[in-house]
Amino acid sequence: RFFSSLTFVGSAGLGNLLAQNRINAAGIHSAGGERGGNITLTSESNTIRVDEALESISLNGDAGAVTVTAAGAVATGDILSHGLQQGGHVTIQSGDRIDINTISSFSDQDTARRVTLSAAQSVSLGGDDMTPAIRSEGQQKGGSVTISGTDITVSGALDSFSTDGIAGDVSLLAEGEIVLAQDIRTEGGQIGGDIRLETQTAGLDTRAIALESRSSQGNAGDVTLEAPGSITTGAIDSEGNNRGGDITISSDNGAIIATDQLTSLSDNDKAGSVSLTAHDAIVTTHIFSQGRERGGDITLTSETGGIETNGVLASFSETGRAGAVDLTAAQSIVLTGNERTV
Repeated sequence: RFFSSLTFVGSAGLGNLLAQNRINAAGIHSAGGERGGNITLTSESNTIRVDEALESISLNGDAGAVTVTAAGAVATGDILSHGLQQGGHVTIQSGDRIDINTISSFSDQDTARRVTLSAAQSVSLGGDDMTPAIRSEGQQKGGSVTISGTDITVSGALDSFSTDGIAGDVSLLAEGEIVLAQDIRTEGGQIGGDIRLETQTAGLDTRAIALESRSSQGNAGDVTLEAPGSITTGAIDSEGNNRGGDITISSDNGAIIATDQLTSLSDNDKAGSVSLTAHDAIVTTHIFSQGRERGGDITLTSETGGIETNGVLASFSETGRAGAVDLTAAQSIVLTGNERTV
């Protein structure tokens, strides 16, 4: 069944479904000139499945929140909360698994809202190289993106974006694997959000994608990767007009292999620090921490293995102080590169 509430002048009505057992729907659409209605689906003991879209739309005002809560699995098509002034919160909670195509909270003129997914089992999101899995975009503020589950698989990009203001943080916490097919980007005119990937029992592999936090006018966010197993990264960039964010990578029981450049950059002030700590070996390419007033520290620590750098390690300041470069290893330290290494 398809549920729809439409008005082009005032506020759309609320879409609330509460059931003890499963909820199955073709799609739910709530659109209003002044306000899109909230959409709330709750199954207290079973599953929720929506084959098509869940949409709350406001042509001139605020979109409504979309909230889906089930004791069992949750599966939906696209979820959209789009408003001229405010995009709505999107919250999905499952006592089993979550399987969703794409999610968008969008505001043309003001604030997008947070997107939160929490599952007792796996989380799977769609999208592709053209369509983000999650995008929270507002002219003044992009919302945060938070995903937690046993395993997380994402086919499209994860984006938080604000043209003039503050981008939201992007945080992924998994008990097991995190599999990402496209980039994570958080970009704000004033502040870029933090990016955090953490797994409790596995390693991390982001070699095929980029992790980017940017701010054209202010501070970029920090990028943090933590895992008990080995961590393999692609490009990581934290670039801000005033401040570049810190880049921190920690592997409790494995190695760290950075297959592409790690960069913290500030055009006018301070770059952030770059810190890699591993139980086993560390292998890197180029690492740059460059700020006009101050370059950040670069610290590589291998507790039981060696360190191999296949590129430049550079902390640089155009007008002020460069940061320290500190390499500590239980075994050999090998510095190679076509240019001056440190």
